[in-house]
Amino acid sequence: MNFFGIYELSVSIENLYNERKYLMNMNISKSYESNGHDTKHYILFKDSLIPKAVCDWSMDYTIKGFSLYAWKLDRHLPTSALSVPDDLLPQLMDETGLSGYTNNPMCDATMDIYSVAVNGWKNDCGMNISLPTLHSNVTCVMFPTCTAVQCCVRSP
Repeated sequence: MNFFGIYELSVSIENLYNERKYLMNMNISKSYESNGHDTKHYILFKDSLIPKAVCDWSMDYTIKGFSLYAWKLDRHLPTSALSVPDDLLPQLMDETGLSGYTNNPMCDATMDIYSVAVNGWKNDCGMNISLPTLHSNVTCVMFPTCTAVQCCVRSP
């Protein structure tokens, strides 16, 4: 794209379907002379991986054929326990495809960003939208843009 004959923007976005990400490259150049001798080039993004947003808010997160019970049996873990040992949690998150939805370090649900939550939600959107009641261990923030959500899940 050319802007006023001064700025030139080039963008490439590749859909990495199996990784649920986009590979993005973006460059901008500027030149004030018509012959282009003074052209400056800037790299904005180079091989940047951008996660795809999940858009279907009503979907249930299920993995066909996955059983936490069987996963624990395979690792000789007690199946009656409600939690997963801390050293195996990253492996479980990776194998279930959930690791891309977590932050490191983990969130703190007592932070101001999650305060004044009603039914698990702090709605900064400003629009009258209907949000589902969340589990007592989950607190989410709907950002003022109304297009972004950040959640914190407290694990026992």
